[in-house]
Amino acid sequence: MARSAGNVRIGPISFITLVAVLLLSVMAVLCVTTANASKVMASRHTTTLTETYAVDSAGQALVAQIDGVLANQRDAEATAEEATSELASVMPLLTSAALEAVDADGVEIAAQAANNRVTLQIAAPGGRTLNATVSIDDDLGYSITEWKMSLTQEEQQETLWSGSSTN
Repeated sequence: MARSAGNVRIGPISFITLVAVLLLSVMAVLCVTTANASKVMASRHTTTLTETYAVDSAGQALVAQIDGVLANQRDAEATAEEATSELASVMPLLTSAALEAVDADGVEIAAQAANNRVTLQIAAPGGRTLNATVSIDDDLGYSITEWKMSLTQEEQQETLWSGSSTN
């Protein structure tokens, strides 16, 4: 019996199956893309939180070191100017002690004491920076007048979607 070389007929069920397979393929590609983007964002968020906590902890450790020096100066009945001068002279020791207490890689502290004030700038490698100011009172107490966390983005961000677009 000879077969005729006719057309392939696509019925409604075959057509619906074909459309469903195409839609599922598109959804699978979108799921993979979304999963990759979520992974990159989670990694970025983890880095940001780690640096934020490292910088904040270094700042708190340095303020604790400053408090210890001021307590010693109170016991010695020094003036605020003398205490500021003492802080300026021991500031390198205080910053290195604060960095050791935190044990964070790449964190840098720049601090200076002058005019009854200690200004701090603590920076992490990813761009997180803490700017703080500690004001020294006449009774050798202190108050934190500024504690500001900021972000400076210097590096190129990772690409979440690298699809080409032609217009």
